Amino acid sequence: MPATPSQDSLEAVYDLPHDERLGRLIADARLLLSYVVRGAGKLDTGLVEEITDVCHAMEHLLAHRDGTDALRQMEKRFLVLYGQLSSIAAPVTAQSIRHTMAASQRRFLGPTTIASVVALLVFALVVIAQGYWVVGKRFKDQLQRLESRKQEQVVKNLAAEDGLWHVDQRKQLLNMGFMDCQDSDESASPPPRTDRAAALRARKCAQDATLDEERVRLLLSQRPTLRELKDVADQTTPIMTVMSDWYTLGSRFVSDETWLAAFRTEEDRIKKEIDARRAELTARQGTSTAALSPLTRLRNDTAMRRLDAEQESRVQAIEQRKSRVLIHRVDINLDIVQNYLVPSLLGLLGALVFVLRDTSMRLKAYAYVADSAARGVGRVVVGMMAGVLGGWFVPNVDSVAKSVPPLIIPFVFGYSVELLFGLLDRAVGAFSSSKTP
Repeated sequence: MPATPSQDSLEAVYDLPHDERLGRLIADARLLLSYVVRGAGKLDTGLVEEITDVCHAMEHLLAHRDGTDALRQMEKRFLVLYGQLSSIAAPVTAQSIRHTMAASQRRFLGPTTIASVVALLVFALVVIAQGYWVVGKRFKDQLQRLESRKQEQVVKNLAAEDGLWHVDQRKQLLNMGFMDCQDSDESASPPPRTDRAAALRARKCAQDATLDEERVRLLLSQRPTLRELKDVADQTTPIMTVMSDWYTLGSRFVSDETWLAAFRTEEDRIKKEIDARRAELTARQGTSTAALSPLTRLRNDTAMRRLDAEQESRVQAIEQRKSRVLIHRVDINLDIVQNYLVPSLLGLLGALVFVLRDTSMRLKAYAYVADSAARGVGRVVVGMMAGVLGGWFVPNVDSVAKSVPPLIIPFVFGYSVELLFGLLDRAVGAFSSSKTP
């Protein structure tokens, strides 16, 4: 609330001696009178003449000390007239006129200039924070879509790989069975008929052709899946890098930067473990591959393929965990920016806009006083807290840019904290009235 005229005068001359205090009040009365006479308010001509005569008489009595009683009577009359003049000029006071004139002389360091610069800086922070949120939200959604596509293609690729492995195993078993039949026929006495060997060979050729057709079909069906996986990997790698940098930028002073290195360490450990098991399997064979029996070679190949599949599945599991952890951390940053940082900045911006507008109007009306800056600081702090409270009224929408009406709520609460306090008072009043018996 602005200071009243009486409070203004008392604050200005409270510690002065009596005569100096009266002289200061006379100067204030003349300053207010000149302001009102210039058109700021309607003033009766008789009142102007009476105030002027009383001021001259007071100055004469103070200069010559002509009677204490006369001075006391004139002082009473002067204070009554000064009160009437102050009521007409309110909310303008002599102190506000002096402060306004002093502030107007400071062109580049005036109160409006400082408030404008701070408001521009806060507005830039709002734009940066909102842009940070938009970028993070867009890349997070894109990463989630890529992860869904990747999971679908990984399932298809694993099914194709499993089918190819079964086809190769059946083909190797077919070759081993045919070779065993040939060996048994050659050692048989008497030798088998030629038509039986031809039938076995024809049957093997037919089964080989069927298995080859099935293998070709699986390879053709796997080719689009591999292309899709490569495309997803090409898109996921840069997005993961950007998201990691985005998260690091927003959490530079509060986050642990070793979480990605932990995943890389685990990948290296898995690779070393699989390589050691593969070397152990190779050393266990003891002889060259050519000297092994077909069944032993089949078992060794199966074991190697299982190790490769295990390594690939474990690495894929690590990649999935890394994506989930990154998305979770990004969600935390997005929630902080959306629910606290942006609303508080918008509330701060609204409070600064109010202070700037209020200061400009006070300067224009010659009602500006120096303690308005102290009240402005309190208004800014309350406006920031009101913006955070107003952010709780913003719906948690999934659109990237968010709609303008919800975003304006923290700004409005920061600009007009009375609106928020009015809502709270009505809510408390309604709750209190409902509890009253």
